[in-house]
Amino acid sequence: MDENIKGMNEQETKQIIFEFRESNLKKKEVTIFGKRIIEEFYSEREFKKIEPKLPLHDNLDSDKILLFVDSTRDKVWMWCGGNTTSRMKSVARELVPKIRDKYGINFKIMAVDENNEPIRFQEMLGLEVVSNQRDQQFKVNEFLTVKLEDDKTFIYIKGKKFIQCIRLLLQIPPQDTNLYEEVESIDEAAEIYKHSLYLNKIVEGPMAKPSRFQNRTITPEQEFWGHCSNIQVWAEHDYDTRILHSNLAFQLLKKLTQVGDPKAKAIFKEEIAIRYESRYFSVVAYLIEQGYLLFLDKDHLRTLLDNNLILEDHFIGNKDLLTGYGALLIKIF
Repeated sequence: MDENIKGMNEQETKQIIFEFRESNLKKKEVTIFGKRIIEEFYSEREFKKIEPKLPLHDNLDSDKILLFVDSTRDKVWMWCGGNTTSRMKSVARELVPKIRDKYGINFKIMAVDENNEPIRFQEMLGLEVVSNQRDQQFKVNEFLTVKLEDDKTFIYIKGKKFIQCIRLLLQIPPQDTNLYEEVESIDEAAEIYKHSLYLNKIVEGPMAKPSRFQNRTITPEQEFWGHCSNIQVWAEHDYDTRILHSNLAFQLLKKLTQVGDPKAKAIFKEEIAIRYESRYFSVVAYLIEQGYLLFLDKDHLRTLLDNNLILEDHFIGNKDLLTGYGALLIKIF
């Protein structure tokens, strides 16, 4: 495959297409439950650079897997025809990063299935796209709406853009599932498998951008619907902050309380106390540093701190935590 991708330069990346090919069909005899079976397999698999047809959409073939290098959008699209098999897709997927790296490690790998092509892919092919298809939205309830805007997912509260969602993807290998048996929140799951937590934060504003080293393995639309599902489940479970990462859950809960959501107003302070009493350090630290405990009334706060004095040992040496904790002590005395 290396011979096919030598000498690449920026001028070549305008319209570059690779076709996944399997060759050198071999046969071997295997025994299954005492019965001899002839098994066929391909010993050579590669992405072969091809001369692109114009317009680009004429290259699509339901029997093929094609790779489009899209330098305009810094993406590598792996398009899978409807007749291709799961085995073909799996083998092809393993080969894509090597080609991508030859063009730019910041290029995102996007998997695309026939008849489910995202807007950006259609635009790259030169197909006409109805403008109102670009943006999608999902109404969770009268206060919460999730919108897809220019391939980014945003949460709106009472019609106003509030925050941009950054992915939290936990890809747990089967051999590691036992590690999660005692997990009680997304925060704990993320801590165990922290390298799958993207940037470990939620970012705000239209300038928030993902890491150039972060590969995208799903389309923006699929990611959008994943966020919609998470937010909907969170709302259906009475805004239980264990269901979302704490730095998203409490920001949302605070804003919903401020705009008058009765459900949020009823449980906001209770959720703060419950999560503090969990004594899970990253959540406790977040609540203190962001000033959430100051929303509790004086008596409630005093009782909460008195019942969890053991946490004070963990604050030593952390300037931000000590400052925040000091503000709490000032309030109760």
